[in-house]
Amino acid sequence: MDVTAVIGPLFAVWAIFTFILLFQRRIEWHLRIAAALICAFYCILFFTEVKSSLSMFGPHFRASVTQFLKATFAWTGTLLVVFWPLVILVSFYAAHATLARGLLRIFIVLSLLYWLISFGSGRLGLTVEHVTKFLPDHIDAATLPDIKAPDLKLPDWKVPGVSGPGQNK
Repeated sequence: MDVTAVIGPLFAVWAIFTFILLFQRRIEWHLRIAAALICAFYCILFFTEVKSSLSMFGPHFRASVTQFLKATFAWTGTLLVVFWPLVILVSFYAAHATLARGLLRIFIVLSLLYWLISFGSGRLGLTVEHVTKFLPDHIDAATLPDIKAPDLKLPDWKVPGVSGPGQNK
């Protein structure tokens, strides 16, 4: 299991979700800031590993994705074994039955998918290479086509009965 294949994409997804969390108003501001600081701390702590992991995705794209999928699949089985007792404990002591049911459903589906893919791929002789053979060998950012960002201008909504700046009574 190559951990360096997983650490770069994992930290990238973590940073993106942490950035999105900063705009979530249902969560108190101090918890959002604490989550962002913890993410930043770990990114700084593992900076060399994250940088080397992400730098391999450009010149060796197919090989990096293949290593990432293999390592992720290997770690998924281990993490399911580790987290199942915690899921049972949290479900037992959950204040809301919806939390317990939701958590159990998520882990049941994850476990079934993991074992279905594990046994199914073994029986059919499928490997990760069969999936990643359709990916390009390398990606050069300079050759990617220009993508025009969509116009995100919000339309002027006029709510009947509400007057505000720019609306006539």
